[in-house]
Amino acid sequence: MGHTSGTAIRRATMKDFGPIEALLRDGGLMYAAGEKPCIDSYFDRIYFEDFLRKPEGHLCFVAEAGGEVVGAVLANYTQGYGQAFLDRVVVRADKRRMGIGHALNVRAMQECKNRGAGSVFTYINPGNAASRAMLAGEGFKIAKGPHFLDTATRMMNPIPA
Repeated sequence: MGHTSGTAIRRATMKDFGPIEALLRDGGLMYAAGEKPCIDSYFDRIYFEDFLRKPEGHLCFVAEAGGEVVGAVLANYTQGYGQAFLDRVVVRADKRRMGIGHALNVRAMQECKNRGAGSVFTYINPGNAASRAMLAGEGFKIAKGPHFLDTATRMMNPIPA
């Protein structure tokens, strides 16, 4: 386990579904078009169970402090592509700017590197200055070129050897 500010980073288990779901909802990372924040259809209990059952391509780590889940990162890596996707990183509002998001990213990227990824990419909301700064500090750069999310900024990071 990694430790940051009294926080332990560990692999997620099914018992973490509720806390992760709450973090994603409270962090504004789950919206249906034109509605209030809600649980996105591809992050439900069945999806999460499947995600955890296929560890060869999916990674989920949580940050725990005082026995509570205070952050999470979800990432994907498929053998043969050489790239990993940092899907979501979320930290509880009262625990932000303490290095927890960075510690989660580092753990996920190290695991992706161990599996053969040479780079990792993610998408962020262009207005999310805190995420942009954190990712830039981790070596991510804005990637040029077309991508499927017109409302997001794509960022790439070659994983250091």
